[in-house]
Amino acid sequence: MAGGAMSVIIPKRSMFPLVEWGQCSTFADNQANVLIQVYEGERVRIRDNNFLGRFDLAGIPSAPKTVPEILIRFSIDEDGILEVPAENIVVGKSKKITITNDKGQEAEEYNVEVKLEAVVYGTN
Repeated sequence: MAGGAMSVIIPKRSMFPLVEWGQCSTFADNQANVLIQVYEGERVRIRDNNFLGRFDLAGIPSAPKTVPEILIRFSIDEDGILEVPAENIVVGKSKKITITNDKGQEAEEYNVEVKLEAVVYGTN
């Protein structure tokens, strides 16, 4: 979501392994890239949460805003490793990020304590 707010993709206390899906689009006409940022936390505002990683999905064909369909998958395996691939459905172009549980927590602790959220911003 734009404007410094996030939307919940994987709620706190979700059991894993798990897979959740999200969908987004562009915020501007003829936008060629979408920046996908992944955070964990309980707060609505981005700055109040922990940044986990980001990646840029490029190569989006020219189109009016909100027309491109970008599918995002969030999967956490039994070891707490998060994979977030995003794909432009129309052209089949995709990119992903893998985020490991570097906090030294056991997988179940990580599962209980973490809510993963993603925010999508357009870049020109």
